[in-house]
Amino acid sequence: MDDRPRRLPPTMPRPASSQRLVLDEHQLRLISLLLAGHTDVSAAHRLGVSPRTVTNMLRSLMNRLGVDNRFQLGAALGTRMWCENGPIRSDRRDRDAFA
Repeated sequence: MDDRPRRLPPTMPRPASSQRLVLDEHQLRLISLLLAGHTDVSAAHRLGVSPRTVTNMLRSLMNRLGVDNRFQLGAALGTRMWCENGPIRSDRRDRDAFA
């Protein structure tokens, strides 16, 4: 039995309630494509940008939300977008194009 104290996982930073996360059309489309199951490369192709641009867009979102990895980004976006805009839905065209 391990007697060491357990460390709790870090909590997500909470922005001020008056602070809304404003996303541009490219960011919303990227999130929709990733939600539909696209890779960074296929999402980049659909957006007409380079894979590096997709990486930079994701890093920018991570920095804005104060998270360290893509899992935390997904959780933060999911929580915020559900609360602010209702459930997130990916575009059916995105899902169908992936299949």
